[in-house]
This record gives sequence, C-alpha cells and structure tokens, in this order.
Amino acid sequence: MKKPLIYIIFLVIILIIIGFLVYNSLYKCYFVKDSGIGESCWTKFAVDKKDVSICDKIKDFQLINNCYIEIAQEKGDITICDTFYDKAVKDYPGEIASGDTGIKDGCYQFVADSTKDSSICAKIQREDFRNNCYSIVK
Repeated sequence: MKKPLIYIIFLVIILIIIGFLVYNSLYKCYFVKDSGIGESCWTKFAVDKKDVSICDKIKDFQLINNCYIEIAQEKGDITICDTFYDKAVKDYPGEIASGDTGIKDGCYQFVADSTKDSSICAKIQREDFRNNCYSIVK
C-alpha cells in the first residue's frame, strides 16, 4: 500500500519540476497575451541564449532589429549584423530603402562600442555613422 503512494508522490514532484522548467523556458513567451510584453520576452530569451533564431519570433521590425543588435553586442560578432541586414532586405522590403546600410552600420557601431574595437568602425559605409563610431569607441 505504501509503495503506490510513494510512486504517486514521486510522479507529482516530477511533474511539478517539469512544469516549472517549461514555464521558465522558451514556452512561456508563447502564452503572453500582451504583444509588447511578449516581444520583450522573446528578446530577453534570445539574448540570454545568444540565439538570433529566437529573435525571428518577434513580429515588430524594430524590435527584431534590436534583438539582433543585442545579441551581436553580447557575442561581439558583426556577422550577426550582416545576417540581419540581408534578412531585412529580403523579408522587410518596406522597412529598408534600397541600398540603405543604416541598419547594418548602426549595428556595427553598437558592436564596436561594446567591444571597444575601432577596427569595426572602418567597415561602416555611411560616413556619419563611421565618424560617430570612431568618436564613441576612441
């Protein structure tokens, strides 16, 4: 009689632990009703995991951009900036003017600032962004 009760208690404890782990993971962002809070949830989760693929769950273009930038800064990796720029040109043609490199250049600037690597500034195409980058990184 005692063994079945122990198994049931053990099973309940396991289910509670699994529920807690699932709730505190990626899945909790699916259940957020407020879109602004939900998109912030995705950004935080993506940055915590340093995984840009999670950023793609965000619907707002500017928030996706910010998500990619934050991960690029965390990793010190400008290829993430290139990836988002290519994605923006392809998937969001109304959000970015043809040939406008401002999104990529801005991302480069943030990465240069966070890594204090002025060599990244030289890769910036727009002169105003490049000059600002050099003045920030020094």
